[in-house]
Amino acid sequence: MGLLTKVRASASAAASSKKPSGTTWKLEPRHNDSVQLLVDLKSQIKALEAQVKPLAAELTNVASQLYCEHVMSSGMSPETPVKLSASKNVLTFVQQRRSGKVTDADVDVMRDVVGDDVLDLVYEETSISFNPTILNKEGVFRIVEKHLDAAVRQMLKEGVATSEEVDELMHAETMRTWVPDVQNRGARLCDNADKLGEFYDALGSSCVRYVKT
Repeated sequence: MGLLTKVRASASAAASSKKPSGTTWKLEPRHNDSVQLLVDLKSQIKALEAQVKPLAAELTNVASQLYCEHVMSSGMSPETPVKLSASKNVLTFVQQRRSGKVTDADVDVMRDVVGDDVLDLVYEETSISFNPTILNKEGVFRIVEKHLDAAVRQMLKEGVATSEEVDELMHAETMRTWVPDVQNRGARLCDNADKLGEFYDALGSSCVRYVKT
């Protein structure tokens, strides 16, 4: 084992075995009340959040049902922002699509709702990224920026990258996800508001619903 390798191994072992002790500063007594108040308020916030959560869930369910009824009766999503009025108070209901990976289990859940029409609700989303190490090689970025369509041929011609590096320059990732307008398709695939609610539920985390003040 070479000297540098030994030093690196020793430093790595020391770093993994040594537990950081941290740093503690003693505040002046004049800050005691502020610290105590902050701690107390944080505790009160946690207690309030515990009360808010079930209330928000209840009202989100109510708003979701109203949303489904509106879509089924009008054939389109309600104009936003969607407001919930109760006495003198007004809440806002939000329902929006969130992109994410769709698993086989997700597809099976949706198939229980809309049958084989689920196949029209998913597609393969492909994203392409550059390998930053190779992109930052001398001359590579200039060529990619100026001649993206002819980048591969130009890089090989100028010798700024090898054929192996060109193969690794760009990486493509494919992810199955719901089609962008999936929420709008629910009204056409469901025959009543309850079924539409199941449709939105089947979208899982891809369909975000909540109420806010």
